[in-house]
Amino acid sequence: MTRITFYFILLLALPSCSNDESTRTLSYSEIGASEKENSKTEPKLDAKNDTIQIKFDPTIFELCGGFKVDTMEYIEVNEVLDRGKYDTREKLSLQGNQDQVSFKEYTFLDSIARKNSFYNLLDCFDKTCESIELLDTAFISTKYHLLFVSDYSIHWISSDKNQDIKIWSEYLKRTCPQDRYHYIFEQLKNKCVRWLEYNENAMNPI
Repeated sequence: MTRITFYFILLLALPSCSNDESTRTLSYSEIGASEKENSKTEPKLDAKNDTIQIKFDPTIFELCGGFKVDTMEYIEVNEVLDRGKYDTREKLSLQGNQDQVSFKEYTFLDSIARKNSFYNLLDCFDKTCESIELLDTAFISTKYHLLFVSDYSIHWISSDKNQDIKIWSEYLKRTCPQDRYHYIFEQLKNKCVRWLEYNENAMNPI
């Protein structure tokens, strides 16, 4: 084999190696948690970027009464909120106990950016891009939706099954204790929206 032929074969082999590396699935320990800190029962996290850190805490969620999260996957489909001026975002598909929930958290540097993003979301809500008037109860969807809107954050929970609002309220109270919610929006499957008023002890219809 001549030297020219050897280099030609080597050049052909390099791209295939890089492609295999770019499509690998990262383990949970590779994104910020050591093997010592996480047992074999920790949720599996599928990721394409090893620099991403996950804020959602499945242990706290389970302690609040939520289902045991077996896997967490990144949601990569862009939505209306992704086009706004957010500071951070986390979009996850949580799966376990025959349940699957989309959990999306957006934070904002100021209340104006949050307000603009929230109204943009109401103007084109979910995949149907249906417009929802603030405090209007006419919107109906075949999916479950729950939104918590504070000065600097929007938390959006959606699922094919109805969820327990008390569990999510308790989870956010523990993980985001500084948030005070101006709007809470819950829509049960095939039911009209209801808007709720938040306080420390309960949520009451507006």
